[in-house]
Amino acid sequence: MNNLFAQRLTKLTDPTVQNALRLASKKGIISFGGGLPNPDLFPLREIELSLLKILRLNGKATLQYSQTAGLPELRELIARNLSVKWKKKVDPEEVLITSGSQQGLDLLGKAFLDKNNYVLVENPTYFVALNAFNGYEAKYKTISLNPDGLNVKQLTKILNHSAKRVKFLYVIPTFQNPSGITWSKKVRVEVIKLIKKHRLLLIEDDPYSELYFDRRSPLNLAGYQHEGLIIYLGTFSKTLCPGLRVGYIVASKDIIAKLSLIKQGMDLHTSTLSQALVVEILKQNQTYKAHLNKIRNYYREQSQYMLLCLNKYLKQKAMWNIPAGGIFIWLKIKKGGCRELYKKAVDSGIAFMPGYTFYANMPKENTLRLTFATISKKEILKGIKILSKILPPEN
Repeated sequence: MNNLFAQRLTKLTDPTVQNALRLASKKGIISFGGGLPNPDLFPLREIELSLLKILRLNGKATLQYSQTAGLPELRELIARNLSVKWKKKVDPEEVLITSGSQQGLDLLGKAFLDKNNYVLVENPTYFVALNAFNGYEAKYKTISLNPDGLNVKQLTKILNHSAKRVKFLYVIPTFQNPSGITWSKKVRVEVIKLIKKHRLLLIEDDPYSELYFDRRSPLNLAGYQHEGLIIYLGTFSKTLCPGLRVGYIVASKDIIAKLSLIKQGMDLHTSTLSQALVVEILKQNQTYKAHLNKIRNYYREQSQYMLLCLNKYLKQKAMWNIPAGGIFIWLKIKKGGCRELYKKAVDSGIAFMPGYTFYANMPKENTLRLTFATISKKEILKGIKILSKILPPEN
C-alpha cells in the first residue's frame, strides 16, 4: 500500500515526536514532553452549567449544522475583546472560527502554499506548524532567535535578497514554543516595518500570551497598524481546554472569505456545541478573568519550582531560559546529544521533547524542551534528579 500514498507524507512526522506525546500519559513515566495544559485547571463546573443552560434554552439549534465562519455571537465576542486589547477596531467579519488553531495553520498552508514555496520561520519553531506546512511541500528559510526576539538583521538580509521567493513569515512572538522567548517592543516594531516594506504576509501564532506570570504580555503584532499583512491565530485550548477544539483566525475580510471557502470543504464548520460553550463562558466576564488568574498563578509557581530544581541539579550540565509566561523551559545541554539522551531518559522513567524536532533545517542536537504544566512538584524534583544523573558531566 505504501506506493499509493502521496510523497509528501514522508515529511510529516518523526516517530520520536509521536513517542514523546504517547509517553505523556503513560503510567510510570514522568513526562516533561507534551505541550498539554493541566486538566486540573479546566473549568469543569462552569462548562457543566453552561452546557445544561445551552441544551435547555437552545438545544435543537445548537446541535444543528451552523455557519462555516462560526457562530456570529462568538465572532462578535472575540472581535470586541481584541478591540479592547489592541485598542483598535476589529470587525466580526475579520474573524473565522476554526477547529483549534492547528486547523488555522492547515488552512493557511492550503490557501497560500504551492509546492517548493518558501516559508520563513524562527529557529527553532513549533514542530506541528512545520508538519502543517510540510503537507503542502513547503521549503524553509530559518531566522535565529536572540534573547529579545527574532534576529532582525538576518531577516533584513533574507528579505533584501529573496523576498519575492517567500510566501509568508510564521512566528510565535510571545512565550515562543519551544524557546519561551518573548520579542521586545523594538523587535516587534522593526519586523512590522520590514513586512510593510516588502509587502510580506506574517502569521502570528499566539497560544500563550494570556499565560503571563507577572507583567502583562506585550502588544501582539496584530495590534499594530500593519496594512492587512498580519494574520493572527488565537485559541481557547490553553485558557479553557483543548478538547473543545475552538480556535480562530483574525485577518482582512477578503482573506477570511477565502479561508471560509476552504474550511467549508474541510469540515463545514467547527463544533457548534463547543462554540456555544465558549460563548457562555466568555459572557461570564469576571468568572473568566478569575479563571485566567488562577491559571497564571499556577503556571508561575510551577515554573519557579522547576527553575529552582534546574539550578540545584543541572547548573554544571545545561543552560536554560527563564520564561516570563507560557508552559515551557528550553534547555541546551553542554555535552552529548538529545537523541541518545532521550533513549536513556525513557529507560530511566522520564520523557521530554527532543529539541531537534523544532528545527526546519539543520537541527541542533543539544537541545530539549521541558514542560512544567501537567506534573506535580514532587515529579518535577524526581524527574530533574533523574535527568541530572543521565546527563554526561561537562568535563
